[in-house]
Amino acid sequence: MRLLRTIVTAGVTAVIVLMVPAAAAQAAPSDAASCQPSPVSQPFLAWGDSTYYELVPGGDFAGPPDWSLDGGAALSDAGGTASLALADGAVATSPQACVNVVHPKVRFFARTDTPGTTVGVDAVFDDDHGSVSIPIGTVSPTTDWAPTQPLTFRPAIVPAIDGGSAYVGLSFTANGGTAYISDVYIDPWRKW
Repeated sequence: MRLLRTIVTAGVTAVIVLMVPAAAAQAAPSDAASCQPSPVSQPFLAWGDSTYYELVPGGDFAGPPDWSLDGGAALSDAGGTASLALADGAVATSPQACVNVVHPKVRFFARTDTPGTTVGVDAVFDDDHGSVSIPIGTVSPTTDWAPTQPLTFRPAIVPAIDGGSAYVGLSFTANGGTAYISDVYIDPWRKW
């Protein structure tokens, strides 16, 4: 009986010790609880993806986006499509949008004139120490407009979760040449 009590006490203590660092790493309280449903569509249905997505704020680049643009990132009309041109090393960061921890995916259209160019995508959120940027994937655009594969940012946003949802921005960085992105979508916080 004494051995069982010692094992249980040690187990409870270990769980508490493991939980304390996780709680300390949680993001600062946000307004995630006030997330509202947004209009959704199925922009990738023609490519076999029936998921409903929400356009990231300014993600169609139809007008001046409320995005942070650095290192040569600029609006473009590449091939007749309103887009964002990312010169080699340029970085563009979207405004934050509310995402659900259950379905956190991002997908967009991309192209390049330079085969071998890649676009790194990071999840960006705020925590107690400021802004955090965590890589969620890399895409390799082709020379024709095409949808990227869905990228999931579930592991990246775990520190930002507040009630099952989080405010997350997306940061895009071109490497190796100029890349163009357009129609940036997320699997939204709530679809109904």
